[in-house]
Amino acid sequence: MANIVSVRVAGKSYITHRRRSLSKSVASVAAEALCQTGLAVTGKRVALTTALFRPSPPGRTRTSTSPRLRFDRTALTVVARVQKSLEEAVPRGRTVIFTLTAPIRLPARTAAAIEERIRSVLARHRVQWRGTLHGNGVRVSILRGGGRDTSKLIGFVHNPAPDAAILIDMARVLLARAGTGQRRSSAASRERWLIVLDPRGIAPLGAFRAVCAALRLRRVFARVLLVLPGGRVATVTD
Repeated sequence: MANIVSVRVAGKSYITHRRRSLSKSVASVAAEALCQTGLAVTGKRVALTTALFRPSPPGRTRTSTSPRLRFDRTALTVVARVQKSLEEAVPRGRTVIFTLTAPIRLPARTAAAIEERIRSVLARHRVQWRGTLHGNGVRVSILRGGGRDTSKLIGFVHNPAPDAAILIDMARVLLARAGTGQRRSSAASRERWLIVLDPRGIAPLGAFRAVCAALRLRRVFARVLLVLPGGRVATVTD
């Protein structure tokens, strides 16, 4: 559950706790991060959602080594084909993410095989699948969350090492908060920001930005900030 706070910035910052699922220290760090950005929000009312990034499942160790994502023509074509074919088939309240290792030697066959595999996973109400298709490592995950403003199906092509599971961890956290952002709409809080706290420094910034972009998170949150160890703040979307 998200810890949603209402922040009004007009020379000073005010923070009100709506839920207690996250500690006061987390909310305080989020408020401090907001001030550190130096963003001009005077006179605006901002609905702030905080999230704590942890490896999943709990206890599993993740490193900050980012999978090297591929955005060449072949990679983009395969991802786009799968999205076009299956995005409408994803059930409401669910989001599909798949990862695929490069190089892709049989793009058309590989895309068709991924489509078939995703359909099978959805039909059997499974939440994940991992295997090899035409020589490429493929991972499919069905995540909770998402809505009319976010992408229903996203995909990433990456080099074989390191493991791309961290992309799924990122998407899981973001989708949980995106759903909250869409449900809370009021005339008093028109602009929503998301602050993700990463106290272990696990989430690579470049990969985090790629996941946010793929999910079209800017349709839900005007800004997304990442708070790193030591209180450093990075802008994910601007």
